[in-house]
Amino acid sequence: APRVREPPPVEEAPGTQAPPPLLAGHLGLLDGTPLAGAPIQLQARRVSRRGEVVAEQTLATLTTDSQGAFALAASFPGISGRISLRALSTAAGTFGAVVSDPITIVLSAPPAAPLPSPPVAGPPPP
Repeated sequence: APRVREPPPVEEAPGTQAPPPLLAGHLGLLDGTPLAGAPIQLQARRVSRRGEVVAEQTLATLTTDSQGAFALAASFPGISGRISLRALSTAAGTFGAVVSDPITIVLSAPPAAPLPSPPVAGPPPP
């Protein structure tokens, strides 16, 4: 199942932003055997009309590594607020489609760029 993982701490230069958290998961069989090279779609799910209408939107497509793991930055342009996510793989060999349990995360909009500083006034003319 997907999970949110904070990236390792790094020293940041003043005025730079911290990298976004990582969204990571693992695809494998019940016995722990990893499914390498499997395509994964990370989808946002929206439910309305008391569950009668469900809409999925694919936010990212990626492939599991040799250990069945996948990871990406949890930053999706144009999407903020509380969102339900799931990971879907439709090509897990002969096993058919595989869908993770949903997770709910809160995405915050990136901060606005700071306004430029006004030019520094030079000394008055003589």
